Amino acid sequence: MPVVRTTAYLRVSTNKQEFENQKLEILKYAQKEGLKIDTFMELQISSRKTTKARQIDSLFEALQEGDTLIVSEL
Repeated sequence: MPVVRTTAYLRVSTNKQEFENQKLEILKYAQKEGLKIDTFMELQISSRKTTKARQIDSLFEALQEGDTLIVSEL
């Protein structure tokens, strides 16, 4: 039986933005849904960068059937 994981993806594009608001929203959602977050991915990089640079490609490659990905903002 495969291990099911929950990953939270947080991204800010400038140093004036903070991860905290996103993290609090994700934690609130996870608690409401009874999810345990195994991994937090925090990146400070522009949304104009490629999906590879934003590590979205590697994130999707690492996800397996049954995994949960939580994103507070797109």
